[in-house]
Amino acid sequence: DAATVVEAAGMQGVPKFWAMLDQMMSGQQTWANSGNYREIWRGYAEKIGLDVPKWESDAAGLGTKGRIDLDIQRARALGVSSTPSVYINNKLIPFADVNVSTMKQLIDSEIEATTKASAPANSAAGTNAAAANQTVNTSK
Repeated sequence: DAATVVEAAGMQGVPKFWAMLDQMMSGQQTWANSGNYREIWRGYAEKIGLDVPKWESDAAGLGTKGRIDLDIQRARALGVSSTPSVYINNKLIPFADVNVSTMKQLIDSEIEATTKASAPANSAAGTNAAAANQTVNTSK
């Protein structure tokens, strides 16, 4: 249900998708533990300036549910089983490590590994080629 209300908000424009997602994520503790969560979501829709009747209609529509079903199928095909799921260089990052300090370390480590892997080898052939490139050809 939460995914459908966010998708329905997105049908009124990409900025509305992100605004509703932000509301849903920041208020999750409130609505997740409430028997009246739909009214809370409606309040979010009003707060971000949605056309609320259209939003409610879109959230109930088959098109929105179909989009979510396709997203679920793609996620399962990729092995994604939770939201959020973060990958760095095709490696799933455990949810407990999805924080600024750990992510910075992981990204820096991947950049360093990539930089080392792509650095040219310092071989005699490489040194000779570099010297040859600096030689000026004066013959005609």
